[in-house]
Amino acid sequence: MIASNFQSYKSESNEWRSALNDLRGTFIPRVEIDFERAEQNRRLDQLEDAAIRSVGRREGSVTARVFIYGTISIIATVIGAAVLILGIH
Repeated sequence: MIASNFQSYKSESNEWRSALNDLRGTFIPRVEIDFERAEQNRRLDQLEDAAIRSVGRREGSVTARVFIYGTISIIATVIGAAVLILGIH
């Protein structure tokens, strides 16, 4: 009886070990995971840099427009004041 139970246990253990070995064969090696992670981090850094440059250009464009519109407003105000003061029609 004990020998039979031991044989059954040993057989089931071997099956379990074999299943784990089969499963382990489907895993990606650590070296490949590290390489892929480094590559993804590099790509993410590139995207972050591009986004930062894009935001900087957009903010610069908005600042330039505000400056131009402000300058035009000041010029129009000065011209309007000159017309009123000088009475030019």
